[in-house]
Amino acid sequence: MINIFAPVNPTGYGVHSKNLIAALYKHFKNEKIFLQPIGQPQLTQEDVADGMDKIFSELVGNSFIKEAPSICIYHQDQMHNFHGRYRVGYPVFELDKFTKKEKDSLSTLHYFFTPSNWGKQVLRKELSINDAFIHVVPEGVNPDKFIWKERSLPTDRPLKLLNIGKFEVRKGHLHILDLLRTSEKEYHLYAHWNSFFTPQEEIKTTINKFGFIFQKYQNINNIKFLLFKHTDPEIKSLIYLVSDSNYSDPTFIKSLIEIADLGLFPYLAEGWCLPLSECMASGLPCIATNYSGPTQYLTWYNSYRIDPKGSCLARDGKWFNGQGYWADLEINQIQEALDSVQKDPKQYSQINSGLSTFSEKNSWDKAALEFLNGLKGHFNLL
Repeated sequence: MINIFAPVNPTGYGVHSKNLIAALYKHFKNEKIFLQPIGQPQLTQEDVADGMDKIFSELVGNSFIKEAPSICIYHQDQMHNFHGRYRVGYPVFELDKFTKKEKDSLSTLHYFFTPSNWGKQVLRKELSINDAFIHVVPEGVNPDKFIWKERSLPTDRPLKLLNIGKFEVRKGHLHILDLLRTSEKEYHLYAHWNSFFTPQEEIKTTINKFGFIFQKYQNINNIKFLLFKHTDPEIKSLIYLVSDSNYSDPTFIKSLIEIADLGLFPYLAEGWCLPLSECMASGLPCIATNYSGPTQYLTWYNSYRIDPKGSCLARDGKWFNGQGYWADLEINQIQEALDSVQKDPKQYSQINSGLSTFSEKNSWDKAALEFLNGLKGHFNLL
């Protein structure tokens, strides 16, 4: 028996919660689960087609179980805002330090879940708690949605790069734009940067600041894009910005992945990075920063990893104001990684092959079982 407090919507936390809860429901069917959504539930048409509406309706209709552990999947500064006899927090954080507000909220918990060993180290250091009170529960992918595909590196045209994630400094989007502006090589970037947090006009304005100007709308693989070209005719790279707003639907993400030759994720910090793991599950080789949450699943044989030069204060003028550190990444490192990809088609094929078991090893079912193992091991209540 468990109580779960979590958002059920198309945000990152919402997608995490929807998939994990659906997997728990499958493995925990003979036991009672109570769900208290955080905020207004928002299910997509694809969620309804997958039967999630019926699952969540049943769980929300259950009564709170006072003798069961309560788990909150949400931000680290909101962990004091749920109730239960045994309170378990499952925050997904990006920085290596917590603010006082975050520490005060986290200190109300009895037990912690975190997606990665990196996150475990941060919790242990920042809160001075023993490993016995922390359990790693990774996020996952849906193997029925994201299916491995054999791929080969194209040598007769520009590379098609893909980046997916809400538009912000932390995700390396300014690094990508700077790379496209300064590189002597031609790349075609397919970017899905839309979210609830940043209006598309703001994204377009930022792209314009790097010299890329909107040209026209273009449909590719049934997806509507805004095409941008640089004002300098010597700069040949193109940007295809997703116009559609189906931010997180698996079918939509799959269609984007089908277009690309290479995933490009030069983030400065990530709690997990679901889009990266979904690209990898689909067999798409990816360049990614070897730092923070994704180190839980990035290896030398399944990705092109960029080791940061070091760390620097996390400042973006919007979400982060120097309360912690993130990766110090330079544009030339991204260029070097891209060059190494194009120089070695054999390695590209080897990485593609190395991803053939990724979805099986990193499924939501596996995450749900680890979730239950953590509760059984600590509380011995299930």
